[in-house]
Amino acid sequence: MRDILGINARSSYYLVLNKKSSRRIADSKLLTKQFLAKYKIPQPKLLGVLTTVTDIENFEWLGLTDGFVIKPVEGLGGEGIMVIKRQTKKPSGR
Repeated sequence: MRDILGINARSSYYLVLNKKSSRRIADSKLLTKQFLAKYKIPQPKLLGVLTTVTDIENFEWLGLTDGFVIKPVEGLGGEGIMVIKRQTKKPSGR
């Protein structure tokens, strides 16, 4: 089956065709988001960037009424992504 390209082959054949600075942007969800915004390309709304435990504790989680996604800034193949569909009932506390 030579029609299927594995991750290592993809890296060796195609990633080298791009500049290192471009790969850096593509590898970071936050830098990609900033790039898309610069060129007015639509993308999902960014609710916040949480970099510390304090950021996570102080974020207004209860203010989120719709579903949302938590993504690591850098990741591969969906690793580390959490999808929260929506709040099903009003929380009784923090």
